[in-house]
Amino acid sequence: MTFKGVTGLVLLCVLMACGKGDKAATYGEDFFYLRNNGADMPVFVEGNFDSNTFIVVLHGGPGGNDQIYNSGLSVLSDSLEILYRMVYYDQRGSGTASGNYSNNEVQVNQYVNDLSALIQVLHNKYGNDITLFLMGHSWGGTLGTAYLIDENRQNAITGWIEVDGAHNFLYAPHIIENIINIGTTQISVGNHIDEWQTIVDFAEGLNPNEVSSTDLSTLNQHGYTGEGYLLNDGILTSDAVTIDPLQYLSDGISHSLNSPYNPLTGTINMLFTNNAFLNAITSGTLNFSDDLHKITIPCAFFWGKYDMVVPIADGYDAFDKVSTDEKRMVVFESSGHSPMINETNRFLEELIDFVETYQ
Repeated sequence: MTFKGVTGLVLLCVLMACGKGDKAATYGEDFFYLRNNGADMPVFVEGNFDSNTFIVVLHGGPGGNDQIYNSGLSVLSDSLEILYRMVYYDQRGSGTASGNYSNNEVQVNQYVNDLSALIQVLHNKYGNDITLFLMGHSWGGTLGTAYLIDENRQNAITGWIEVDGAHNFLYAPHIIENIINIGTTQISVGNHIDEWQTIVDFAEGLNPNEVSSTDLSTLNQHGYTGEGYLLNDGILTSDAVTIDPLQYLSDGISHSLNSPYNPLTGTINMLFTNNAFLNAITSGTLNFSDDLHKITIPCAFFWGKYDMVVPIADGYDAFDKVSTDEKRMVVFESSGHSPMINETNRFLEELIDFVETYQ
């Protein structure tokens, strides 16, 4: 494995990273609440406080939580925090965020406003000379795209990393086609034949142009279930477990019991937020395809080849439509919807190379 744009000493530190207590003396932590339009959103800034480079992590969902990418996956976060300052925050109606607001404030425009407020706070708190990257996974790709299609907001960001993100929720035909293609291939080689047949039959029974919210939810569930079969049959890998199984297990326990994430609060928030977004998702109003050309900053699109939730066709669509020449499409050959888990080592390599190139 070759790490480009990183010195041998730094690379050695990345590969030897273990827990937060073993980090260099420059490691620091900062915590505050972002209060905006009725919501109180927890923000954790962790990592190398000698670095002027910040990576703001936009979690999935709607209604997920950012600690999944921090305490829940320390083999990733610890390595990145040696080099940069990582910013983890729970979006409104997500994780342990709280507040008093109605469904009218659980809309993508308000989430963009919240992110704008966070970017402003980071500049006010740490200086106008800091370098900011956005990294959005899944739903976080939707939020990041919605934020960046405004030129004034885009000017505050150095680079955009989209990880299996959905910029267009009119992608049901892509999902159906993808599920059928992957499922029939697996059936043909004798993998989980009955299970895949159930998934393929459901997909083939849908009209791609008339998919209800219930059908879309079922497709989503089948996508995650299908990726489980692919992992079982060795089509997908799981570096996060291979790197250190005990550490991975410890991360999961820590995330559930000791991290700032509260499972009960998180579950309630997830249900509320998903329901609030349902109309926008199924009505097709969350479609930024025609606006992607407005993005002119350096972009990296990281996609799992076997993503059954947001098909790789959507990644190529975004890559083709952004206007910048400083862009890259990175396909993770043994990954599904979360390449940071499936191919952690290569994910780190590609992410660090992109940041080091443009910071």
